[in-house]
Amino acid sequence: MAAPPAHAEAEVPVLQRPRGAQANPANLHDFLRELSGGAAGRPRAKASGPSGSGEHSPGSPAGLGSQVSFSSLRSLEPALLEWDMSVAAGRTQILWRSAGRAKPGEICCILGPSGAGKSTLLNVLAGRLLNARGFRIDGELKVNGRRIEPWQLRPRVAYVMQKDELFATETPREALEFSARLRLGPGSLCLLQEDRRMQEHLADLITSLGLAECADRPIGGPSINGISNGERKRVSIGVELITRPSIVFLDEPTTGLDSFSAWQIMRVVKALAETGCTVICTLHQ
Repeated sequence: MAAPPAHAEAEVPVLQRPRGAQANPANLHDFLRELSGGAAGRPRAKASGPSGSGEHSPGSPAGLGSQVSFSSLRSLEPALLEWDMSVAAGRTQILWRSAGRAKPGEICCILGPSGAGKSTLLNVLAGRLLNARGFRIDGELKVNGRRIEPWQLRPRVAYVMQKDELFATETPREALEFSARLRLGPGSLCLLQEDRRMQEHLADLITSLGLAECADRPIGGPSINGISNGERKRVSIGVELITRPSIVFLDEPTTGLDSFSAWQIMRVVKALAETGCTVICTLHQ
């Protein structure tokens, strides 16, 4: 396919929160306003639909305390992601010339109603949906200006699924350590195991995720009392961050959460973007 046409990015008016108002968003407009109001030098939160985009200037993360930093998980190599994709399933066209760009240090939010193709686009960009089983994918994907196939991104990508798949009887600390021992290479694992660096690394991640108070409580499930839904989602994010990815995909991270829990999740995601990660998520809220 020919190179994607240049798309001009339209500036979206920023909604300002009244002085002294409480930071407790109740709907999507408050949600984006909370991400967009604030100090210079912060990463911009960018909202886009499958066929369009807009940008917001951000605010400072404060909902989980002053230690939301992810400083120990700083990405090794920033990744500028550009795409122009079409996806069809049989005779049904799911996406047509969906073009966009996600920059390091930004949150790119893909917005749209049910059936708009949000998760399909996310799965294609993450290399989880290939030309097989009736799907046909056309277009191009570029990382830092170099054209690649989506599956080649997998070693640099973290993907947080909409449904949290965690053991009910393990604690958040155990879930993060299990992920580290399973995913990290022998060299990285040996370095972390020296002088209790593994525990220090996990403690930094737990603090950044705002999980210090529930780190040693069972995660829980349908038949076992455990941590809240918002805390469980933050554990799922932490499990994927162990490998220090350049790009983080989140499939509807706020779905099923109350407004305060969703606000906390997006504070964590914004702090993650500040480390230089490219963050792309879908929102259906």
